[in-house]
Amino acid sequence: MMAVMIRLLLVSPRRGAQAAAAEYNDVLRATGMPAMCVEQRVLDSPTATAGSTAGFDGLIIGGSPLNLTDDIEAAWRAQAIREILRLLDDSLPTYAICFGATVLASSLGSGIGTDRPEGAGATTVRLTDNAAGDPIFGRLPSTFRALTGHNEHITLAPAAARLLATGPTCPVQAFKVGTQTWASQFHPEMDAKGMANRMGFYQTNGYFDPSNWQGIVSEISRENLSASTSLLRSFAEHCAGERIETPALARAHAA
Repeated sequence: MMAVMIRLLLVSPRRGAQAAAAEYNDVLRATGMPAMCVEQRVLDSPTATAGSTAGFDGLIIGGSPLNLTDDIEAAWRAQAIREILRLLDDSLPTYAICFGATVLASSLGSGIGTDRPEGAGATTVRLTDNAAGDPIFGRLPSTFRALTGHNEHITLAPAAARLLATGPTCPVQAFKVGTQTWASQFHPEMDAKGMANRMGFYQTNGYFDPSNWQGIVSEISRENLSASTSLLRSFAEHCAGERIETPALARAHAA
């Protein structure tokens, strides 16, 4: 249990109340936070905004059915990107997931490709030497399994970032920008039950063959996902630590 109460903002670039609620519940479970401490704001239209980050201690940017490499829902996508990049300017501790990660990487000059997709299911993630000592990824084993599902990928980590994790089926699984922003192609918020639930909302998005839904669910239920699903709890703990340190630093400077 964290020593201080913090507030996290979850920004979800997706449509559908049930799909958004499923992501919210996944984040609550993964962070270990009560609902009163996590607020969700949904970007579901070309005019939707995420508002201010004032009063929050950390930001989680969720995944999305949107892609950067096609013209489907271009107006909605453009607005989601604008809002995500605006929020990233607020210097809050941030964890960007899947679509959020590709938006961040693209904004920093990385290419986004479609030749290394990963279907809905489990993937192998391997830490790089850059992960050693990291307050979040440094706690993980050198190789672990995580859940994923994406039609496009980051081809190369941004020059301004540190590559934290790679894998045999995806070259950029996680990276870090500066001292406060983490991003992963895989989904640390989902356990097997969460993925099975979310697959139901995206049966026609190309992440999997709907006729193989039960087979995928059976496979992921046997996976050990304890490492990947610990990441957002570590992120929340980091945010709590930042909240403790920041007032102390402010008092020291004032003195």
